[in-house]
Amino acid sequence: MPDGARVRQLTREADQLALADRITRTIAHEVRNPLTNMRLALELLHDEMKAERKSVQPYLDILNRNVDRIEQLIVDILGVGHKREVDLVPCLVNDLINDVMSNIADRLDLRDIIGEVELPEDPPTVFADPELMTLAITNIAVNAIEAMEPGKGLLRLAVRSTMDGVVIDVSDNGKGIPPESIPKLFEPFYSDRPGGMGLGLTTARSLLLSQHVLLDVQSTVGKGSTFSLQFPATSFA
Repeated sequence: MPDGARVRQLTREADQLALADRITRTIAHEVRNPLTNMRLALELLHDEMKAERKSVQPYLDILNRNVDRIEQLIVDILGVGHKREVDLVPCLVNDLINDVMSNIADRLDLRDIIGEVELPEDPPTVFADPELMTLAITNIAVNAIEAMEPGKGLLRLAVRSTMDGVVIDVSDNGKGIPPESIPKLFEPFYSDRPGGMGLGLTTARSLLLSQHVLLDVQSTVGKGSTFSLQFPATSFA
């Protein structure tokens, strides 16, 4: 991809994330104010209802769990667009992939999904923040795992060279994504998975943009998807 086109695409995606960040941060702050009042009221209830604690404790526990869940959701929301300090250093791509596979090993085992890697014998080097890059790829891999049927899934992480540099492909044989849904994938709170909050891919794209890495998605309904991380040619050592 020509440098000018890459810059324009990165700028468009950064603008979209900035808008989503402003909206979600406003909502999160508005929710946090009444949530704080609820938590204080619960603490007072704990103190005032000691004599009846046994009969009401199950209901207090439910309230406490849900207040904690909402608080964690707010933390996640605020973290999506948070400006993180990025320390770009030379990284062997193979090392990044191996770290990701270590992170998702338990999830693969729990869902009885096969994980494969295809790494070059002479691993290329890119400039990236190893911790944040590993987190971004892990989020994408977890999304792929969740899209596959337990006991039948195959997750594949591969590294390949192109005319423009190096690409990391994260592929699955899951249900696939309808074409009309692909543009929505990186929007906060968009998820076609029951119980999903839709923040993993949004966070991943934000982390990749901060390191000048483009993310492309190709998918076929009923066959699976491939998320491709495109490192700029200028990042190679």
